[in-house]
Amino acid sequence: MGRHVTLTVEGRAFLPDAERILLYAEKGRQRMADLRAVEGGDLYIGVCTGIGLSAILIDALTEFNRQHPRVHVHIEEDIVDVLEQRLLDHKIDLAMMFTPRQANDAIEVRPIFTTRLKAIVGERHPLASASSITLEQLQRHPLVLPGKSWYVRQELDGMAARQGVVFEPTIEINVNSQLLYMVQRGHWITVLPDVATLAYNGLVTLPIQGEEGQIETSILVPADRYQRRAVTLFVEALEESARQMWP
Repeated sequence: MGRHVTLTVEGRAFLPDAERILLYAEKGRQRMADLRAVEGGDLYIGVCTGIGLSAILIDALTEFNRQHPRVHVHIEEDIVDVLEQRLLDHKIDLAMMFTPRQANDAIEVRPIFTTRLKAIVGERHPLASASSITLEQLQRHPLVLPGKSWYVRQELDGMAARQGVVFEPTIEINVNSQLLYMVQRGHWITVLPDVATLAYNGLVTLPIQGEEGQIETSILVPADRYQRRAVTLFVEALEESARQMWP
């Protein structure tokens, strides 16, 4: 039979200190690794659905690669809750996502810009020349929207509920690029943060009457973990890109 080990009273009292010592040792190891090889290694980035590979992120990736071509960047896209958990599990180094509704002491949140929910139509759509649109008008047109698991859709449904409107989209798509491609064709309307359209041509954004629809976008990193030099440099590139492209 295997042995079963339990902590003594003294051991349990010392455990938090031991865990802190191990954490500091890991941070020290990471610092030494940074000093030896700042330019190489891997960088794991999570991107929230609804933002996707926006022009801000693409600009930051391009500049970062020019400065640090040997860093191998891995990008994954998912919903807010999943990215938060992957940060906590140390599966990704940072996330660019809508600011979580609830604070978590284990995650550091750095706001970088505020975006707004806008109705989006193609240049050939009958509403392309409108200056704004109401939620009631939206529901009278063929709608293609992200699914209800998306943060953006939840915000939109909340806006609609406050105005007594219920959306019944004809199509739900959880892929930004496909959703916007359909809208470009001229028949459909969608609602997304306006920042999501920066990398696309042939689209018109319309303010939604009666609602600000503001959504804060942030960079999230684990609060209890030493941030490698590559992470710090990419965060700086992302913040600079946001300042330049979304003042």
